[in-house]
Amino acid sequence: MRYKLLLVEDNPAHEELTRLALKKTGFSHDLIVLRDGIELLEYLFRQGKHVGLTRFDMPDLILLDLKLPRMNGLQVLEQLKTDGRTRFIPVVMLSSSTEQSDIQQSYKLGANSYIHKRMKAEEFNAVLRDILDYWFSFTKLPPRVYVEDVVG
Repeated sequence: MRYKLLLVEDNPAHEELTRLALKKTGFSHDLIVLRDGIELLEYLFRQGKHVGLTRFDMPDLILLDLKLPRMNGLQVLEQLKTDGRTRFIPVVMLSSSTEQSDIQQSYKLGANSYIHKRMKAEEFNAVLRDILDYWFSFTKLPPRVYVEDVVG
């Protein structure tokens, strides 16, 4: 089965680091990269520049940066987890923040995991491999939802 991974990251250097780590893990699934929380919500609900998208499925996993422009990761997470169309999509927070309030709020709002991304490249590669193994190899994910089923 091909999985769909959605990365929400505004920093091009962090995006490139993630892409390289994915390549090293042998990642062979679909990767969608979005730049901020508003774009994520527009993508998921086919609004704004994504309004014309036709039949596509929701992502199987979202890697969500905490510090995003326009709408931060916590605000996005709250909307995802309170909307019946997206509440079951697993969300892993990736952040440079080690603030206990950020970690606690992420879990309070429904994050499935919180990963501190300030680590050496080799360690980040291993962490990302473990995340993908966990979600795509070992975990039984909820049924994939198609946009036609949730919008319209």
